[in-house]
Amino acid sequence: MTTKERLMQELESAPDDLLEAVLDFILTTKEQSSQIRITQSELGSSQSEAPPNGMRSLLDLLDSMPLSPEELASLPHDGAENHDHYLYGAPKKSV
Repeated sequence: MTTKERLMQELESAPDDLLEAVLDFILTTKEQSSQIRITQSELGSSQSEAPPNGMRSLLDLLDSMPLSPEELASLPHDGAENHDHYLYGAPKKSV
């Protein structure tokens, strides 16, 4: 059984709320993939080799998340130094 056949079989018995989530995931993924291809073609194929296993670089990921100036200003400036604080609640290191 192919992946497509297995997916279709699972979709047949899935509840509507799960189908909505799956559809949203598929559409979002297709749009992101299309945006990546456009960006890569703008950069030229020699500069933008696709990462292995379809992984995107961190900078590509950040570029795909538009943030307003207010959101950018609210981000911590000591995130690298105090990542344990922001992720796990550890005490901040002095900067």
